[in-house]
Amino acid sequence: MSGNQGRKRQRSSSPEHTEALKESSTTGQNKLTTVTITEETRDASNDETVISLLNEHEKLIKQTTRLESSVKALKCFMSNLTAMSGERRGGVCDGTECIRAVTLYHAADNAFSDEGLYEGSLSSLCGRIQAKKLTITLSKGWKFNSRQVSKLKQLEELRIEYPHGKLVNIISLNNLDMLKRLCLRSNNIDNNDARHLFNIGTLEELAITDTMQLTNIRGISRLTNLKCLELNSTDIDDSCIGEISACAKLSKLSVSECNNITDATPISQLSALEELNLNSCYHITKGIGTLGMLLRLRILDLSGVPVEDNCLKDLCDCGSLERLNISYCIQLTDINPLSNATAIEELNLNGCRRITRGIGVVWALPKLRVLHMKDVHLSEPSLDSVGTGGPLVKVSLDNCAGFGDMTLLSSIVTLEELNIQKCADIISGVGSLGTLPYLRVLNIKEAHISSLDFTGIGASKSLLQLNMESITGLIDVEALANILTLEKLSLHGCTGIDAGIGCLGNLPQLKMLDLSGTNTDNESLRSLCLSQTVVSLNLSHCWKMTNVSHISSLEALNELNLSNCFGINAGWEAIEKLQQLHVAILSNTHITDRNISHFSKCKNLVTLDLSFCNKLLDVTALSNITTLEELNLDSCSNIRKGLSVLGELPRLCVLNIKGVQLEDSVIVSLGNGGSLVKVSLDDCAGFGDVTPLSNLVTLEELNLHYCDKVTSGMGTLGRLPQLRVLDLGRTQVDNNSLENICTSSIPLVSLNLSHCKKITSISSIASLTALEELNIDNSCNVTSGWNVFGTLHQLRVATLSNTRINDENIRYVSECKSLNTLNLAFCKDITDVTALSKITMLEELNLDCCPNIRKGIETLGTLPKAGILSMKECYMGDSDAQQCSILWNSKSLVKLNLERSMGFISVKALSNIATLEELVLGHARKVCCIPSFSCLPRLRVLNLKYTDFNDDVTKNISESKSLQSLNLSHCKWVTDISVLSSLLALEELNVNCCNGIRKGWESLGKLPLLRVAILSDTNITAKDIACLSSCKTLVKLKFFRCEKLSDVTVVYEIQSLEELIVRSCSDGLKGLNALGTLPRLRFLLLRNVRGSDISVESIGTSKSLVRLHIEMREDLTDTTPLSNITSLEELSLRECGDNLGGVGTLEKLPRLKSLDLGLSDISNSTLNYIFLSRSITSLNLDSSWELTDISHISNLTALEELNLGGCYYITSGWKALSELPRLRVLNLESTRVTTRYDGYYISRCKSLVTLNLELCDMTDASYIANIKTLEELHIGKCKELTQGFSALFTLPRLRILNLICSLITDEDLREIQPPHTIEELNLSYCVELNDITPLGRIKSIKKLHLRQSHDARRSTEGFRSLLELPCLSWVDLKNASVSSDILRELGKRRVHIY
Repeated sequence: MSGNQGRKRQRSSSPEHTEALKESSTTGQNKLTTVTITEETRDASNDETVISLLNEHEKLIKQTTRLESSVKALKCFMSNLTAMSGERRGGVCDGTECIRAVTLYHAADNAFSDEGLYEGSLSSLCGRIQAKKLTITLSKGWKFNSRQVSKLKQLEELRIEYPHGKLVNIISLNNLDMLKRLCLRSNNIDNNDARHLFNIGTLEELAITDTMQLTNIRGISRLTNLKCLELNSTDIDDSCIGEISACAKLSKLSVSECNNITDATPISQLSALEELNLNSCYHITKGIGTLGMLLRLRILDLSGVPVEDNCLKDLCDCGSLERLNISYCIQLTDINPLSNATAIEELNLNGCRRITRGIGVVWALPKLRVLHMKDVHLSEPSLDSVGTGGPLVKVSLDNCAGFGDMTLLSSIVTLEELNIQKCADIISGVGSLGTLPYLRVLNIKEAHISSLDFTGIGASKSLLQLNMESITGLIDVEALANILTLEKLSLHGCTGIDAGIGCLGNLPQLKMLDLSGTNTDNESLRSLCLSQTVVSLNLSHCWKMTNVSHISSLEALNELNLSNCFGINAGWEAIEKLQQLHVAILSNTHITDRNISHFSKCKNLVTLDLSFCNKLLDVTALSNITTLEELNLDSCSNIRKGLSVLGELPRLCVLNIKGVQLEDSVIVSLGNGGSLVKVSLDDCAGFGDVTPLSNLVTLEELNLHYCDKVTSGMGTLGRLPQLRVLDLGRTQVDNNSLENICTSSIPLVSLNLSHCKKITSISSIASLTALEELNIDNSCNVTSGWNVFGTLHQLRVATLSNTRINDENIRYVSECKSLNTLNLAFCKDITDVTALSKITMLEELNLDCCPNIRKGIETLGTLPKAGILSMKECYMGDSDAQQCSILWNSKSLVKLNLERSMGFISVKALSNIATLEELVLGHARKVCCIPSFSCLPRLRVLNLKYTDFNDDVTKNISESKSLQSLNLSHCKWVTDISVLSSLLALEELNVNCCNGIRKGWESLGKLPLLRVAILSDTNITAKDIACLSSCKTLVKLKFFRCEKLSDVTVVYEIQSLEELIVRSCSDGLKGLNALGTLPRLRFLLLRNVRGSDISVESIGTSKSLVRLHIEMREDLTDTTPLSNITSLEELSLRECGDNLGGVGTLEKLPRLKSLDLGLSDISNSTLNYIFLSRSITSLNLDSSWELTDISHISNLTALEELNLGGCYYITSGWKALSELPRLRVLNLESTRVTTRYDGYYISRCKSLVTLNLELCDMTDASYIANIKTLEELHIGKCKELTQGFSALFTLPRLRILNLICSLITDEDLREIQPPHTIEELNLSYCVELNDITPLGRIKSIKKLHLRQSHDARRSTEGFRSLLELPCLSWVDLKNASVSSDILRELGKRRVHIY
């Protein structure tokens, strides 16, 4: 809301501010006064002239009806003036077009940014002896001359933030004789610049941050008065630390994220040091213990540093430590030495997962006030000393496992904030927390605690905030009504609550209440609405509510969320009585045109969300809500009237009408809007001209993604003076339009041109000097203009995937020194990436599926900030020597993906990357030189899927001390996993298809943190899985094709289990008769377990199940008990036979979204009950042979996906398909769909994206061409289909067209006319096709299927046309008669030939 409030300040001028300005100008006091005036009146020298001009401008604003550029500038002035009146000590110059600011009198603090820093603006501070502080923040441009500042001799503090620019003439800062504090943030400060700064002898505080060009600070010892030094995110090394050690007066030192530092020993010489920050200096391995010699050290941050147990002992000898952060020091196992750090007040141990000893001493620290221990394993004995230490105020135990009783925490009587969310093992003692006298904030989200244990919380006399989200065992919340101090309560996702909700209305201080996803009904709502204090109420997904008339009693209500309450059919008129309502979220409800008229009486409504409300046809009534600033009509596809009036809303800033049919007249109306800041027209059809939008002078963000019918006015968008974000993805924008947009010098920050096939050059982008994000993904026709990257000095993110960029172009990209993220995936023309090593700011690089790279990979290890590198399906060299040089030198790499990489991969070459946390080597066959994984101290995720590793490698893996996730799927040579028991931090283990394992299953029971175990396709037995009873944290367990498994009774001892998959195991499997008793089970899949003891009655008693798949063929006869699982959202009863009963009762499931009844022979009468459900979005009825009529399916208004494949006997009800407003995916394969009637109704499905009509009785495909939203069409194998093929190629969004085995002819192809969007085309086995020459016109094709039968009698002509397809990357020519020269040329173009 802050953004909206800021814009409101721009639109109004406060009389108080004007009066304050007059008063300041008539007094002799030296108060701050900032006056903003236009360029034309900048020379005005007296206050009376300035005030006269301001009054004149104020009159103009009141009289003007449409905002032009100059008037907008004056409104920006009002915003500046408002900001100044609230801060009397500082002068501010904000950058705004046509605006200049002059600071009068004396200002102690002064701030300038961008255009506010015009030539001469700083000279106004010359001679002002009180102007001692100056801040300059710049976001665009290339150079800033420091000489402008050097004339301000009185400056004591200077701060220049220029993240992506160049500071020049830094030597001139030596003229500032009184400068004490200097902060420079820029990625272009180098050693030479720093050398000049070391001559400013008066400096006491110096910060040079975020520049990897700083590698040497020789001479810093000349700063004899230096007390504070920050060199965060620079490239300094150990020698620099040695230079710093000579700064004798240094009391504060911060060198976080400096990955070249390995030795901290010299820091111990700084005897005056009080604060030290070494956060994320992952490579420090020496000298950590020597820091204990700093006797004055109070604050120490070692987060992420490889601190070991012996180092901690030395650190704790420093008796002065008050704040210690050793979070994510994953090598720590024993923290007993902390008992010596008796002065500690704040301690952070987050992520120290391997700590097993010494936790008890933490609670006994005498002065400890704040404690963070996220993801730490706490045993019951480690809590024995709780309450014996200092005055703990805040404790965070987020996601801690191992302790079940909270009673001990109730002895910390000073506690004010407690976070125990996701502590899965807690089973009792939560009620005792209600006795804590000062507890204000309590978070017990996902704690899985029963209602009985909550009664004690109701005794609290101090609680202000209580978070109890997703506690499935909670039934009665009446006790919470006794917490009279409660102000904020969240019960989101507590699906089991059956009583007590209404009592919450009696809480006298309650302001914010979240009941989303609960069983709140009309009666509960009536009691809730007795509250006189509730300001925010969230009732989304409360399916039992049908009437909201009682809401009118909540007179103080400010925010209301009723999204997905599709049961509401009455009481909307109550909304008009909520006079304080600012935010109303009503998405996916059945609100109608008549209902929204009530909102016009809400005099303070600012935000209204009506997305996915498909019953809306006319929104004219919205024009009466004159206070509206944000409106969301996303996917309200049935609206046909009233959209034109939206442009008349005087305060509307944000408008989203994605997926709505628009006419050009609506665009004209929107163009008259005087306040629009953000507009989304994504996927809107029906209009072709966006010229009127160029009148929106206030517009900052515009989304036209997928507006592929727009052919006029694109270039005029360049006239928008404030436009910062523009999305033109999948539009028909061309070179001329792009040039018109870019040459208007608009301040674009983000530009999306993905899938824009008409763009061939991006040279015009060079004028967008402020651009930070550029996306030209899949714009495969771009062949020129790559040199623009050398001019884009602010660019941070570039997505260039699947383009025709080559080695020469890569060199141009490397000139963009500011890039943080670069995506070059699927760029097959790249062979050399050496130039990328010059982009020193690069943090994330994607080279997936660039198989032709042969040079430069070895240089990527020199990128100083590269944290993420993905090289799937890339060539990695043929020799170990080459591998050892590839990434050996990397000091920052965190994630490395080499999946399916070709050539040799030496894991030993990666052993020096101490920062590495994730390594993916799946499907990489030539992996060699496997070292002990203990050399990778931070490795958390290791994926070795489909590799040829054996037990020796498994032993090396077991030496890792940090591994949390291990994937050994399909490693067929692994036979013994006993050694894995030493992986005490392991949470996820996948041994799928490791059917060679014969020993070591008992090791699973020794893994204390194991959460996920994938044991499919192994020879595991009931005896082997008995050890799982010791896994107290196990959440997911999967058995697939475990043919020797006969009994799974052990699962009942795993109370933490949330996901269980049992599929295709041995016949007669035991242990499935009481699955409903598992208290946390959310997903259950039972498939092909014949003769087992499954009890549907037991499953039906579950209070937690969300997803249920029972695919048992003939074993299941009655599904009635399943209708009691009110939490169920996804249900599959596939292949449950023709004797299935009780299906009709499933319509009672209130949250059901996905239902699969395929191959179950469901009758018409049974389905008529299912069709009463209003929540289903996905329905699968494939091969239901008894189904003949689908007329009632039109009741499923939320349906998005429908599968009727194989329902051959459906003969009526096709019309109902056209009445499904959200239907996006439709499968009618092997049905009796005909052209004349059925095809007509299908063509009226206006939201279809994917359609399958294979093996149907269609004769003419022309009707399908009316579905303009289609992106994927399968219409092959239709033996009677002979007409309308050419019409399919006119579909404006079609990407995938499958005509396999069709009767398309040469004449049909000749009728094809450009343009086209098809990326994948299947013409295999088309026997009537003899000449494919016309395919050369479809320039967008990437993947082409032209397979022929082996006995084809005649050859097909026209294969040379394949050389005319610029985007082609894959072609299937099996059994086709193609000349060798064509195949050779395709190979040169790196087209994969199958």
